[in-house]
Amino acid sequence: MESIKARENEMDLSLVSENYEAIDNLKNLNIQLKNIDFFYDVSNRYFDETLDKIKKSKIIILGTNFPVEVVNAFAGLSVFWIFGGFKEANVFSDHYVPRDTDPISRSILGTVLNLSEIIKDKLILVPLISDSQRKIAFILKNLEFNVETLYF
Repeated sequence: MESIKARENEMDLSLVSENYEAIDNLKNLNIQLKNIDFFYDVSNRYFDETLDKIKKSKIIILGTNFPVEVVNAFAGLSVFWIFGGFKEANVFSDHYVPRDTDPISRSILGTVLNLSEIIKDKLILVPLISDSQRKIAFILKNLEFNVETLYF
């Protein structure tokens, strides 16, 4: 397994670094379990593949309620969905959005902000289905992301 320092030099993203560091720490704590290396390798491979998918994508779609017909209209372009869903990403969005913003939207914004070096040059589509999604679109536009909003 590649060391955490080599990965940090390749990409300076705190969430990415935390993932690899957590896996490395778990591996070091469980040195008596020799066969567990398989699970660490699977974990790293899954995370690496997800980052590769984001890098290769031309369009990022934030949230749900996005009609599949619209996605199909972008035939030939690689699309990546960010649904949010993990509370750690909220830390990155806390000072951008009010506390009444729903947790999924805060998580989506936190993920985008954390992966901003990868996502900055991509088209971000935001379906305006709630006030929280409107806030996210406004914030990302002010941070000079390439954002388009859609009403459904």
